Amino acid sequence: MKKVILVGNGINQVSDNGASWTALLNKLAGEPKTQHEEKVRKAKPFTLWFEEISSSTRKKNLKESVATALRTGLRPNSMHTEIMDLDFENILTTNYDYNLENSTNYVWK
Repeated sequence: MKKVILVGNGINQVSDNGASWTALLNKLAGEPKTQHEEKVRKAKPFTLWFEEISSSTRKKNLKESVATALRTGLRPNSMHTEIMDLDFENILTTNYDYNLENSTNYVWK
């Protein structure tokens, strides 16, 4: 039987260099103008929040901004390395970054 692990974004948040998608979206959208807007952002699911930002921004610019933020803000940490050192044949992830791959010299087969 093949072993599979599912990895979410929590591993990106365990060190000083970690970042969350919420933090990224807030950076892209700018500071909330009111307390109500801040509460709405916190309560809104990520997918709706992303769609709202992408509909008010040119999609190409948004993708470039996200790519830049990921390159400069999300770096591998010890958790990425530890996960890659586990005995799993397959890794499923919800992440859009390459921190798992970049944390080791692992060669994908």
